[in-house]
Amino acid sequence: MRISVRTGIGLLALLVAVQLAPAADVNSTPPADDKALAFSAARVDAVITLIARIEKLRLENSYSVRDFTSSSPATRAGFIAAINAVVEKKVLHLSTGECDVTLEMSPVDITRQLKYVHRTHYRGVKFKATDFDKIAELNKLQIVSVTGSSKANVLVWQSPDGPMVPVGADDLGSVKHMTKETREFWLKHARMQGRLLAVRAARGDALSRLSGRIKTLKVDDKTTVGDFLEGPAAGKGRMATLLRPARETGIRYSPSDLIVELEVSARLRSVYGLVKTLLQRNPNADGEVIRRLEKLMLSSRDASIAATGVGAVPQQYIKDAPTEVAAIAKVATSPPVWISTKLTGEGTGSNRRAAELSAERKLFEKIVRLEITDNESVGQFMAVDKGNIVAMLTFIQGGKVSDYTESAGKNAAKVEMELRPLWRMIICRSKANHLAMR
Repeated sequence: MRISVRTGIGLLALLVAVQLAPAADVNSTPPADDKALAFSAARVDAVITLIARIEKLRLENSYSVRDFTSSSPATRAGFIAAINAVVEKKVLHLSTGECDVTLEMSPVDITRQLKYVHRTHYRGVKFKATDFDKIAELNKLQIVSVTGSSKANVLVWQSPDGPMVPVGADDLGSVKHMTKETREFWLKHARMQGRLLAVRAARGDALSRLSGRIKTLKVDDKTTVGDFLEGPAAGKGRMATLLRPARETGIRYSPSDLIVELEVSARLRSVYGLVKTLLQRNPNADGEVIRRLEKLMLSSRDASIAATGVGAVPQQYIKDAPTEVAAIAKVATSPPVWISTKLTGEGTGSNRRAAELSAERKLFEKIVRLEITDNESVGQFMAVDKGNIVAMLTFIQGGKVSDYTESAGKNAAKVEMELRPLWRMIICRSKANHLAMR
């Protein structure tokens, strides 16, 4: 079984990309999702720690591995993808709800991966593949073992702009949800119509994301709501019907960028009830499934499912804004063509987990080559700071295993991922970097 954070194509990654939501999107998260979140955080921490340990290793001619990996964004991205493909040596779920993940690499493994990165991603002449042959000897190395903890990345998940402010459909356009300083910033740099368009865009983004989350809701161990929506039993209407209970519940304006975040939520009881209604319209609907939905309606009580969307002021409605503020807003309102597509990675391994991580690595390598603008790729964006690396590592864990085969001792997997959440992450991390530079 693949352990990943796939609630809404990566619940952790989709806390609008590690910067938006101060709390989980489901007010009453099932224990299985808690474990998946803890595992994801611990694994990211372990990968980051392993990267740092390996980059400190010495090479010949007074160089370090870090000198090699930092030679270009492409080389560093390839190295990060390689380390992210290391299979867990040990996973420990603690009674407190926390998780520890241990990763290990031998000198042979490290040398092999560095040579692979050199062959596939490095384009310079300073380093040769043979430079990695004496890593064990130069560093008196036997094994590199690190343990990551789910505690480590908690601070990364906090929004830099404070908590959401409660909001309703009747007062979405009001400026009362801003602090005095934030209101002054927006009135100075954004026309009123531009602010309202940003709110509308954030709402549309939130509903789109909420629909993705609803599709992943489980009806039983093997079936999700999305399975019914894609099948003939649900009839017509489908997602538009399930979004009827959605209500605006929170809003947050950035105090230093022309970006707004809007949260929408829906009662799980209402969502399950509408799924039941859709199925009951079909005379061939499975009665057992309907009974399970009725039980879910009772057990969910007052729990909600929520999602946060992002919107930015269009360029023509920005006035007298600093260059970097206008630039972030422009990027936010000018998404690349790939955001509406999926990417797929295929890999093989000695077991299922190894095959899945190999496929994830291939997917990672494709993603970092995507262009954000004419002058910047996703790989270059990732190389900006550690926070971006953490965000990317978290995001990539949200991939869905779309195919798996085992034949004659060979394990093969295919992992696919929708790219719209990646765009959200880039926008929100760009905002975070802007705030950090101030």
